[in-house]
Amino acid sequence: MSNRCIFSTSYYNYTTWLKIPYVCDEDALSSSSYCLFHDQSYWKDNPDRINERLTQKIEVGIPNNEVLLCVGYNLPSIKITKMINKEVYFNFAKFYDQAYFKGTTFDLVSFEGARFEGSAVFQDVTFRKADFKHAIFNEANFQGTVFGKLAYFKGTTFDLVSFEGARF
Repeated sequence: MSNRCIFSTSYYNYTTWLKIPYVCDEDALSSSSYCLFHDQSYWKDNPDRINERLTQKIEVGIPNNEVLLCVGYNLPSIKITKMINKEVYFNFAKFYDQAYFKGTTFDLVSFEGARFEGSAVFQDVTFRKADFKHAIFNEANFQGTVFGKLAYFKGTTFDLVSFEGARF
């Protein structure tokens, strides 16, 4: 029997309009009380394993219409270029290298409190609803991006950003 990751917090859910608890359902690493996503340093030596598991979660979740909960994840360089028709929560996630979402379509995505240490590429992305409240960006590219009903940037900080050609 494996142990579960001990990471827990709460996040604002856009379906229920309530702040609800999040308890990680991933198995803990044998060397930690946290899973591969929540361990503070696992991503450094195992970026391929993290990307493989994240891709698996997306590939299984999309056809099953599942909410993608990536709350508090520690992520290396990632690349997502799919249409995601269900909510995605990257709340309080840390993106340590490039976060590449070029051409992705999100129905509803939340990056509340996320930290982007590398470049964040949201070029030509379509957001029907997007929450970037209190996110921190080193470098962000929103060129050609389309924002729909909700584009929330309250308290967001950018060191360098481009919204050239973006539509709100």
